[in-house]
Order: sequence, then C-alpha cells, then structure tokens
Amino acid sequence: MHDVTFLNVKTEKTHNRYKKAMQSARHWYGIIEVLIKQAEEDKKNAVNNVVQISQSSITDEIKKLAELRDIGILSDVEFQQQKEKLLG
Repeated sequence: MHDVTFLNVKTEKTHNRYKKAMQSARHWYGIIEVLIKQAEEDKKNAVNNVVQISQSSITDEIKKLAELRDIGILSDVEFQQQKEKLLG
C-alpha cells in the first residue's frame, strides 16, 4: 500500500494548483486502472492455459490407456477404472 500526495496544502477548488493536482490524480488513476485490468487479464489467461494443459495431458493419458487396452495389456474394466480416475 502506498500513499501518493498530489496536493498537501489546503487549497480552494477554483485555484489553479488544485486543478493541476486533480488533473495529475486523474492521470495516475487512469494508468493504475489500465495496469489492474491488464493484470486481471494476464491472470485469467494463465488460469486458462493451465486448464488447457491439464485437459491436454488428461486426453493424452486416456489415449495411452486406450492403446494399452487395444493391445491387451488392460482389460475394458481396468481401462474404464483408470479413465474415471483421470476424469475425476
């Protein structure tokens, strides 16, 4: 948490110093707002990437299990059990 001071003396709202301080505060508010939105979007994208990777790896594992079933190493029952474990 940081405090940012744009005006540290009592000033009338009609004074030029007050207007410049408000302009500066609005400018920085806009910058911070953009940074927050960007961080939220980055976080959302990171979560989506993890989900996609997880789904891809589950799909790959099911394919491997199917291959083991197809060549006779796993029975249909064992395949289904392992598949259910992966799908949660």
